[in-house]
Amino acid sequence: MSSNYSLGGVGGFNSGFDVNGIISQLLAMEQRPITLMSQKKSTISKQQAAYTSIQNKARSLFSAIDQLARRDVATQKTMFENMKATTSDSNSVTASVSSSAAAQTLNVEVLALPTATTATSTQGVGRFDAAMTNTELGISAGNFTLYTQVGATKKAYQITIADGDTMGDIMADMQTAIQTDIPGATVSIVDGRIQINRGGSGNAVTFGAGGDTSNFLEKTFLNTAVAVNEGGVFTTTASQRVSTVNRDTAVTTAGANLATTVNANSQFKINGVTFNADGKSINTIIDEINKSEAGVTASFNRGTNSFQLTAKGTGSNLISMEDLPGGNFLQAMKLINGTDAISSQKAGNNTKFVLNGQTLYATGDTVDETVTGLTGVTLNLKKVAAGTTTQITIQKDNDAIVNQVDDIIKKYNSLIDEIAKQTKIDTEASKTGASASNGPLAGDSRIKSFRNQLRSIFTQSVGGDLANTAFESLQMVGISSSPKALGSSDTTDTTDANNSEGDSNSNSSTNNNTNNTSSTSSSASANGKLYLDKNALRAALSEDPEKLKRLFIAQDLPVGATGVDDGLDGTFTKLQRFLTDKTYTDGTGRTGFGALYNLGDSGKGLFATYQDSAGKRIKAIENSIERANDRLAIKEKTLRQQFLAMDRMVGQYQRQGTALAGLSAQLGR
Repeated sequence: MSSNYSLGGVGGFNSGFDVNGIISQLLAMEQRPITLMSQKKSTISKQQAAYTSIQNKARSLFSAIDQLARRDVATQKTMFENMKATTSDSNSVTASVSSSAAAQTLNVEVLALPTATTATSTQGVGRFDAAMTNTELGISAGNFTLYTQVGATKKAYQITIADGDTMGDIMADMQTAIQTDIPGATVSIVDGRIQINRGGSGNAVTFGAGGDTSNFLEKTFLNTAVAVNEGGVFTTTASQRVSTVNRDTAVTTAGANLATTVNANSQFKINGVTFNADGKSINTIIDEINKSEAGVTASFNRGTNSFQLTAKGTGSNLISMEDLPGGNFLQAMKLINGTDAISSQKAGNNTKFVLNGQTLYATGDTVDETVTGLTGVTLNLKKVAAGTTTQITIQKDNDAIVNQVDDIIKKYNSLIDEIAKQTKIDTEASKTGASASNGPLAGDSRIKSFRNQLRSIFTQSVGGDLANTAFESLQMVGISSSPKALGSSDTTDTTDANNSEGDSNSNSSTNNNTNNTSSTSSSASANGKLYLDKNALRAALSEDPEKLKRLFIAQDLPVGATGVDDGLDGTFTKLQRFLTDKTYTDGTGRTGFGALYNLGDSGKGLFATYQDSAGKRIKAIENSIERANDRLAIKEKTLRQQFLAMDRMVGQYQRQGTALAGLSAQLGR
């Protein structure tokens, strides 16, 4: 307790009393109610945390149940209608199916997979002619070597390049040297490549020596020239076109170095989408094409000096291309020659496959019912395997049901564990006299009621037309409160045997419907958990999946054309509604709020109601503590003022006593 008042240390200045100690003792009794309120606040906070922990487990259970019990809004189908497809070779063919697919077996042979159509420049796009100088082409001054070989005789000739030499000058020097041994040979530029025509002479021309000082051969690709004999005509041609295109300069200017300059205001269409090349570079035009809805990808290959369009989709459909009146961009890119927009294109392949003996075609490698005629089935063709058949089996996805129920049981047991932990009553402590280690919700009747209602829904019969059948309750289809009752080699033990703590009511199960009794002799085991016999559940699925669906979820479907709920909800639908965060109305018109419901200030579910109440109680306690502290501060101030006054009075008495003693001494002389 702090104070602005002091008597100068722990004692009174005149009295010598331990003032702070005295005040602390006087205030201690009045401090006790504040301490008790703080402890109560701490207890409620722990209870809030316990409620939150249980609520989170309940939400997890609800989520697992909802996966099983939810219906598609449009089709009213559930997980019970889910189908699955398995394949004998997932590297060749896979399949995805919807709930509308029929159980069947498919045999698929993939003969061809689709490719995309491409349109590629039929000639070099960039300028490369005899008038261009070595500096324009980035060819350094110096020399390079060429060789002629006539029979066994091989001769070397050195060609010298000076700055400012044109390609015509250099090729003329090359031609003069070659004609020395191969009369009639010519050197020229053909489609962007230097070509040496040796006529009918099979004599060879090769290039390059270690002492060459010019990069001419590398720049013109003559260092990798290819010799060809076509019908007795021998040629040696550079391996690639020489590209001088400046892709960052407007194509309508000479600086772009195009073989054909693009006209101003040139417009063109690709697959019906219009583009304008005026004042734009090749890179800009490529970017606009690729971002458009034209359905193609544009690129420029400097190595081949060519412009290319590749269809984004696969199949044999050609790309539609046209220069609009006055424009010539596509012609400058050598994609169109006059009105011919086809010669530059290589059509893609269509998919070809055999399905159950019938040959079918498609433009893509994913084919659905519009191609196959198979409702709800989509095939994914992945690898050509002519002569090899892949088998696709389509059937009900019973494993998904079993796995989902298994997940529900695990989530339920986890919730029961959490409730047992939070409501634990330490009975041993009372016997030994030790301090009890109760859970924060020990004795909480609301949580116990919640648990018992939950157990009741899990263990009661559904009734209706399933009464007295092998599908009247969960216990009949492999869900039991005791693993011993199952006796299956495929029993999932979802219980932690080391965590079975609970209160004395853990064996009880509340069933408000006396007509729907449990089909087992005990509604819950000692620890209150459940066990799943997967083999028993699979057997029930195989025996009568429709009845199992009715047991689990389906009985709340509308009856006839009236759309009125028949009130006979399946077990997991009951659980879904008991936990749901939405209001519901059953067949009798009764409206309830799920334990997880939380909307607005009224009609809240169990957890929201508690948290709201607990929050208000904590706030009230905090206000009370604040007021009590204020009163205590006033009390301390008053006590210190009183002690100060007393100490002053003691000082006065002491001074008076001293004065009297002095006076007495004087009178006694």
